Amino acid sequence: LFPAKGAFISPKGGKTRLHFDPWASDAVLFQIYGEKTWTMFEPKLAPQLVKDGKCVDIENPNLELFPEYKPVEPTYKFSTKPGETVYVPRGWLHHVDSITDSISLTFNFVHECSHKPFLDYLDRSPEGNDLEILQFFFSESFSETPRAADIKNFVYSYIDGDSGQKIHEASA
Repeated sequence: LFPAKGAFISPKGGKTRLHFDPWASDAVLFQIYGEKTWTMFEPKLAPQLVKDGKCVDIENPNLELFPEYKPVEPTYKFSTKPGETVYVPRGWLHHVDSITDSISLTFNFVHECSHKPFLDYLDRSPEGNDLEILQFFFSESFSETPRAADIKNFVYSYIDGDSGQKIHEASA
């Protein structure tokens, strides 16, 4: 349905702390320069790593925010070097450390065969920045920041044609 593109330029020692990617999206990261170490946790481990929408800092956990936290064994731990690509499925938590100065390109995307989690995300009524960013990807359809329901109706019409939107509106 849309790709979000970005570049990560980070110095040696730079970190991207534990997080989920936005919008219930999948991601692909291309390592162009330098090396990064990835620590990834499958979605079923989220209850041990996320509380009230916040992810624990796996290197320095705040025990006031996460009083019951116990270290969790990562599902995968690996490095990426120039020319390598990593696929991050939606819902996977990941923490990334730059072992050296690093340049990466990333693409987050939602595609037709996995649109349901994106629609569920929109049902949770995201606000502010998330909707402004999504407006960029749907800019041909919206002249101002859309409501989550506007994007959801757009997705239904994109996937199912006009009848999909009418079916959705009738069931709302």
